[in-house]
Amino acid sequence: MEVNVRIHSVTDVERLALSVTELARTTGTCPGFVRQEIARGALKAAKVGSRVLIPVEAVRAWLGLGAPTSARGRSLTASAHTQQQSDISGVLGDLE
Repeated sequence: MEVNVRIHSVTDVERLALSVTELARTTGTCPGFVRQEIARGALKAAKVGSRVLIPVEAVRAWLGLGAPTSARGRSLTASAHTQQQSDISGVLGDLE
């Protein structure tokens, strides 16, 4: 009986969390702003040892991936919502 085993490289692993610095760099903000968002409860994070990690799901929620509204709170058309999700997913896709 032969067993085929494929060893995955580290690049094949999907990211589960980002550091404060990684999130700031990816979103074009600064680490201080990310920490402020965590402190005010707008962005969920966990302290792991000395590091603060932000789950990718929390990043998606913080960026509003699930909410089909514009920055002004207006409902988006289906095509505008699709474009918004595509733009944000592109940013997050670079991390994975």
